[in-house]
Amino acid sequence: MQFYGACPGAVPPACVSKQTSVTNPVSVSPTIFAGTKFYVGTTVRVAQTALDGTGNFVAASRFPATDAGPFTGVVYDGTKFYAAFGAATSSAYAFTSALGTPSWKTDFASATILGIPVVDPAISNGLLINTNEPKLYGLAPTTGAATSLMTPASSSSTPLLGDDTRIYLGLNAGAIVAVNDSGGRLVSWSYPLSKPVNAALTMSCDGTLYAAAGDTVYALVTDAGGLRNSSLWPKYQRDTRNSGNADVATIWGVRTVPGAAGCTP
Repeated sequence: MQFYGACPGAVPPACVSKQTSVTNPVSVSPTIFAGTKFYVGTTVRVAQTALDGTGNFVAASRFPATDAGPFTGVVYDGTKFYAAFGAATSSAYAFTSALGTPSWKTDFASATILGIPVVDPAISNGLLINTNEPKLYGLAPTTGAATSLMTPASSSSTPLLGDDTRIYLGLNAGAIVAVNDSGGRLVSWSYPLSKPVNAALTMSCDGTLYAAAGDTVYALVTDAGGLRNSSLWPKYQRDTRNSGNADVATIWGVRTVPGAAGCTP
C-alpha cells in the first residue's frame, strides 16, 4: 500500500528511499510516468503522485471516486489516461491528470477485462481491450463506445501492435495469432505453443516477436519491422524496455526510418 522511490547504484546515506501511501494494495499493476506524475493501479483505484521538488512524494490522489478494481495498469495517449479493472463485471475509464469526473466510463456487464489496453490510432475504435468472452474490443477514445472487433480462438491478455498493420495476441489456449488490423480483423497466421501464453508479448526492432509460455520463451520471425510508430502506446508498458514512460519522446522498438539506425532497441 506504499509507492516507493529510490536511486539505483548509490550507497546510503547518499541515497534514501522515499514513499507515500496509496491507501490500497498494489497487486499486478506496473507504474507509469506521464506529465511529470506517477500512476499505478491498486486493488480498488488508480493512484497518482509526483515529486514535490525536494525529493519527496506528494500525497497520493486516487481515481475514480468510488471503489472498483482491481486495476491492472494505466496507459496514456498524449491527451487522456485509460485504465480498466478486471472482475466478474469490468469497466474501462478515461480520465485526465486532474482526476475528478471521468471523461467516460464503459461497463462490460458480462465480461472480465484481461490485461491492459493499448492505443491504436489507425482505427476509429482507437483503444483495444481483450476480454474473457473471448473478444477483442475497440473503444472510441472520445466517448468510450465499445465495438466487438473479433472473437479469438481463446482469451488473451494485452495486445501488441506491429508496424506491419497487424495485432498480435498471445492466447491462453496456447498459441500466437497475428490479426490484420483492417478488413474484418481476420487471422493472418497462427503458431501453436505447448502452454498458455503467461506474459505480455514483446517485439524487437527487427520484428522478432517474443512470447513466454510455461517455462519456454519463443522467438517468432514476423513481417514487422518493430512496433507501430503511429501509436504512443503499442504494447504492454509502451515499448520494448517496458519503461511505461510517456514523457520520453523515444519509444524503444519503434522503427522511424528504414534501416537498422531507424530503430532504438
